[in-house]
Amino acid sequence: MLINFYRSILFHLVISVLTIIIVLLTSFKLPIELGLFNIFIYYLFGRMYLVKLSVMEEQMYDPNWVELREYTPSWVEEFNKEKMVICDALGYTALNIHHVGSTSIPCLASKPIIDIIVGIQDINKFKVEDINKLESVDYVFRGNAGVPGRLFFRKGLPRAKFHLSVATLEGAYWNKQIIFRDYLRTHPNDAKEYQDLKVKLAHQYVNDRATYTNLKDPLIKSILEKAYLWRPPLSEK
Repeated sequence: MLINFYRSILFHLVISVLTIIIVLLTSFKLPIELGLFNIFIYYLFGRMYLVKLSVMEEQMYDPNWVELREYTPSWVEEFNKEKMVICDALGYTALNIHHVGSTSIPCLASKPIIDIIVGIQDINKFKVEDINKLESVDYVFRGNAGVPGRLFFRKGLPRAKFHLSVATLEGAYWNKQIIFRDYLRTHPNDAKEYQDLKVKLAHQYVNDRATYTNLKDPLIKSILEKAYLWRPPLSEK
């Protein structure tokens, strides 16, 4: 793997630095005890850094790892850039494109994955050619990923950076994503309750993404009920 390659380079770099230190110590004729102590300290820090890289690598490749980050405005910038990529790929097939999910809600902690929804005329008419267009800009097709009413794509390795859902514009899935987002944007108390739960579950189930997701469902459903009363869908195609 690429990370192993870089880790190997780092290890050899540490050894090279230690060699240079030995040469310098010899040149300046420092006491041998001090020289050996310095070499040991540099070697110890080098090994600690390599262990840290190993842990980070394991987390990065672990699909069950739950990573939450504080909200950052750069998520909006990333969405806007990716929106242009999707527009260029799909052309007029994409009738509307929105940033949804937790990264679209200011001040809400989130996994660092940008959720995007693309509204089209009819999900049943999304052709193989359209799927190929998204795959040409590095999206990987995952069917509906267990969620009716959408087609799901992911982008980014080893961990996804973008999750893209294609859905019928103003259909049930589209309305759910948009209304949920807009409700939390304008109801900070509910947004805080949702964030508090996410943070709590992320600490309890840091290596169990499925449980983390499932235990959020009751609160999400409760918020959705209030959101639909706040803004009833005008229509569902």
